Amino acid sequence: SDLIRQVAQQRTVLMVEHNLAVVARLCDRITVLQRGEVLAEGSYAEVAGNPDVRRAYIGTDAGPMTPVASPSKGPAAAMKPLLEVEGLHAWYGESHVLHGVSLRVAQGEVVSILGRNGAGKSTTLKAIMGVHEKRSGSVRLGGVETVSLRANEIAALGAAWCPEERAIFASLNVAENMQ
Repeated sequence: SDLIRQVAQQRTVLMVEHNLAVVARLCDRITVLQRGEVLAEGSYAEVAGNPDVRRAYIGTDAGPMTPVASPSKGPAAAMKPLLEVEGLHAWYGESHVLHGVSLRVAQGEVVSILGRNGAGKSTTLKAIMGVHEKRSGSVRLGGVETVSLRANEIAALGAAWCPEERAIFASLNVAENMQ
């Protein structure tokens, strides 16, 4: 968590994490996806208290998720977004899998995308990074529209993607993989 917070001081961090205790402790905001659409967005407390999120994510609305202390928002929440995603759509062949996803992340902010398997979390990250090419909508990084750029051009603007497969660069330590 300390390393991610350190990285976020100079960048924006958008992550997929399934451990709710980690999400609650680390993230300023959470975006919950269901079937390729944003179901809810807010602090851990707001998302954990949302009955629609509980039904979609843990399969029941009987009682709130376990409360955990969330980080303070600090100045990042009020800052101009470094990453702005508006109306992002994506397709696999003819299958329309993202349906107008919108989110914003300021420099210094850590935001997590939550959702069950198949909700669109990885596709959202791939579409933002230009790895998933069949997409439409708007993705701005530092004010630069990137939806028509190739992945290497987006990376040249300072964006990075660390896939879930954590062993992709097994010879590097965590800090080296984050860089």
